[in-house]
Amino acid sequence: MQLAAPGVSIYSTLRGGGYGYLSGGSMASPQVAGAAALILSVSPSMSTTQLRADILENVDPLPSLREKVITGGRLDVCRALPGCTAPPTPLTFGKTSVGGKSDTFAANRKRVNRYALATSGSVSKLSLYLAPTSTSGQQVIKGIIYSDNAGKPEALLGTSEQLTFKSSNAAGWYDLSFSSPVKLTAGNYWIGVITGATGGVAGFRYDSVAGARDYNTNSYSTGPSNPFGSIATDGEQASLYATYLPAPVNTAPPTVSGTAQQGQTLTEHHGSWTNGPTSYSYQWLQCNNEGANCSAIAGATKQTYEVLASDVGHTLRVQETATNAGGSSAPATSAATSTVIPLPPSNTAPPTISGIAQVGQTLTEHHGSWTNSPTSYSYQWLQCNALFGGCVPISGATSQTYVPALGDVGDTLRVQEIATNAGGSSGPAVSESTAPVLP
Repeated sequence: MQLAAPGVSIYSTLRGGGYGYLSGGSMASPQVAGAAALILSVSPSMSTTQLRADILENVDPLPSLREKVITGGRLDVCRALPGCTAPPTPLTFGKTSVGGKSDTFAANRKRVNRYALATSGSVSKLSLYLAPTSTSGQQVIKGIIYSDNAGKPEALLGTSEQLTFKSSNAAGWYDLSFSSPVKLTAGNYWIGVITGATGGVAGFRYDSVAGARDYNTNSYSTGPSNPFGSIATDGEQASLYATYLPAPVNTAPPTVSGTAQQGQTLTEHHGSWTNGPTSYSYQWLQCNNEGANCSAIAGATKQTYEVLASDVGHTLRVQETATNAGGSSAPATSAATSTVIPLPPSNTAPPTISGIAQVGQTLTEHHGSWTNSPTSYSYQWLQCNALFGGCVPISGATSQTYVPALGDVGDTLRVQEIATNAGGSSGPAVSESTAPVLP
């Protein structure tokens, strides 16, 4: 057997009509067949051998299946399906264990504990361990999140929906859900609750940790104050934690392909990210020729970038920010490109010749006009004959000056100039003809 697939209590058609739950290999095999169909819908050119390898090489490894099936794993459709991105796994921060001590919630009070959030994320709910007390009735509670300022709660960041705990409720974990996820960056936060006007109905569990809890009196009807306000401190670290979806975290930076030359298009290729990004944003940067002192290029926020004349002599980088339901990552920055080179020179006015066209006299070429800042020039003098038409290069005449010889008498002369810069060489630009060479 190659791999495992879900095959227990599968809702299926039944003989004789109707639907019901069945178990067995006949229930598991259609899961694999369905996965194969999905994969082929995305990659229809995949061969049978490739399809089989794709499914078997992308299982979800499980210790319980080791040495029971050849791959040691179960079918993972998303991992095998090209382009499928698995959603991030919810994480928690706070106290997830049930404390060994008990207390009750007083009325009209807010109390919070401080915890570190390791990475950016979106908090969907707080979970609080509650237990009934000897006091009958009901007590209302809301979850709260505050920012941290020098080790103290400061700004209110989120307030959950109301939970009503009744004295008839069982002990256990209760959720305090936020109507919209609270997006947080990595850092320290204070999480806790504010309680209503009736006290003592809800009990909670905690462990003693010196200085763990900050609290104060706060009327429930007016809502949690912002900022937190004056504080009292004790050592009750309540069994309460936050659940959040982590934002993407970069594990390998983006890369850039293309030629770093004016007029060429560069393309960004995604870096590697955890937590299943669903979208990306980009910012191209212009840096010095060492790849440092970078600044954002206005409007350059697409995955591709056409290199401008103003980039010549600089290097370029691109920042990529990945986003999922948990929020946006910190930007990841590519390596710098090579120094941007200009376009080859382009002629806008031909070279000219000064001097007398006569044997033994020196003719001098003067540069034409060129775009893109030439750094060097080359020359070729030409002998032209109006009778036979056309011009031919004069052997060895490749300097900026030329002294006509007896073989030039009666013909006219021209000179070709080629301009070069870091981007390459131009086509030749040809001067006007001299007068016929005199003996």
